[in-house]
Amino acid sequence: MFDYPKVPAGLRYVLSFTEVGQRFEMLDERIENKKPDAGHDKPYFYYRFKNDHGVLNVKDEERRLQHEDIDPTASILAQRKDPDQYPELTYLGKAFSKIRLYREWSFGRHTISRLPQKADLPNDLLEHDASNLGTVLNRLRREPTVKKRLLDALRALYEGIDDYDVQIEGGTVQVFFHEGRFTVPATRLSDGTLRYLCLLAILCHPNPPPLVCIEEPELGLHPDVLPTLAALLKEAAERTQLIVTTHSDILVDALTDRPEDVLVAEKTVSGTTITRLDTQRLDSWLMKYSLGQLLTRNKIVLTLW
Repeated sequence: MFDYPKVPAGLRYVLSFTEVGQRFEMLDERIENKKPDAGHDKPYFYYRFKNDHGVLNVKDEERRLQHEDIDPTASILAQRKDPDQYPELTYLGKAFSKIRLYREWSFGRHTISRLPQKADLPNDLLEHDASNLGTVLNRLRREPTVKKRLLDALRALYEGIDDYDVQIEGGTVQVFFHEGRFTVPATRLSDGTLRYLCLLAILCHPNPPPLVCIEEPELGLHPDVLPTLAALLKEAAERTQLIVTTHSDILVDALTDRPEDVLVAEKTVSGTTITRLDTQRLDSWLMKYSLGQLLTRNKIVLTLW
């Protein structure tokens, strides 16, 4: 469901796909109003694709698309981007383009986030590979409350840090940290500290994208900093929709007061099932154990379902 200024009830987007010969292929795709208009049984649709046939409603005129006019390996949102002809499709396409996925965490001496970065990269949001970490940190330091929160969280891992600075010279950006009378370049940071810094650039952002997905944020971090990370995740979830995958009982512990926010993925013979935790069924267990303890004691968890 998406809010849309021109439709008070909002838009609904439906998508189903499969794999054919190691290729993504569309089965069903619909873009329609969330609710039917007065006097109608079905919601007004802007696009509908099913059984290899696509239909567009363009300015209240229904138009059937020929098979050769549609690429079945891509969403219609990637194929129709004219805001005048297809305003609803264009709106949804832009909304999806703002989603940020952070799942490729690289380590080592030559990772992109460790090296000097180009000065002309975007500074609004962190890229998926952290290639613009310097420009984003440079922008965030201009907002005093954001910078203070970022530094406070960083001190949970990096004791003694007083401030950070971003230098732009010769078309490159480099990040430096002030620790007493020493200045430490980001190239000297440990993998864990550098990754944590990337997470702070994501989670402390005052204007995050509408959806942020982070895969296993605990990787490479010292266990002592995970409670702070958990607090940051909860704070960020107040400003955006946040989806996080984790194996950390410490991060899950932070949601003991709201277990319904946790979904458990289990591999079965028929495939993977995802189940939302039931607060009422957990009440008696949570009187004795934290949520993280329950999830690490498989026998206890499995008896709940």
